[in-house]
Amino acid sequence: MKIRISKAGSFPIAAALLIFIVSGCGWLDLKGSGDNVRKPEKIESYSFKGLNFSYYLVPQGLSRDELLALAAEIHRSEPESHLIFVDDESGLREYINYAKGMSIGRTDIDFPQEWAEKHIVANLQKFTSGKWVLNKGYGYEEIGEIP
Repeated sequence: MKIRISKAGSFPIAAALLIFIVSGCGWLDLKGSGDNVRKPEKIESYSFKGLNFSYYLVPQGLSRDELLALAAEIHRSEPESHLIFVDDESGLREYINYAKGMSIGRTDIDFPQEWAEKHIVANLQKFTSGKWVLNKGYGYEEIGEIP
């Protein structure tokens, strides 16, 4: 007995299979603003006193669930890094200079508050309890825990 699939019927099956395979491999990009599609991009990383920090440029307007999924995916590849997600890198250099300066006790570097409030989307930090928690912006308003 032969099973025949018409050409019209094979497209939805092939498309569904392709979407399943691609999404399962993490190859689908996250949506940016408008019709732009962009993958998160690692733009900076450094270590200080045994703590690792990685900064990622991410699309604007990600939902809570998208942020949690993104944090979990990147955390799997960088399990010991604190992650900072930004949607604009124009003030990132000043922010990193401030963060590094504060780490060594410098108080003469201005905090780029306006840029940070507007463009730091979320941050993933390891709490003293050992839990990794994703927080909104550059603060401690919890979005969710990352396993």
